[in-house]
Amino acid sequence: MTAPRAFQLIGILLLLWNLMGIGAFIMQYSADLNQLAKTDPYAAKIFAAMPAWAWVAYAVAVGAGRLGAILLLLLDVRQAYPTRPILYASPIQ
Repeated sequence: MTAPRAFQLIGILLLLWNLMGIGAFIMQYSADLNQLAKTDPYAAKIFAAMPAWAWVAYAVAVGAGRLGAILLLLLDVRQAYPTRPILYASPIQ
């Protein structure tokens, strides 16, 4: 059984949002700071001062978001949420 349509729509929207985030990361990481300094010197200073760990955290965040959106689309709802209650988890038997 595939996921309900609303579930798929949310997954597609999240995937598109995360693809935009990946695009923003690539554009920011590969930006020409000399060219940026001509138009916005303050932003160029901020990008130049950004530490490596912040770039790594940014890359991991957008990558994890993309992976999460893909996994959400691949989720089989019946296996994730069974219709029968789990009796052995009840404290009273």
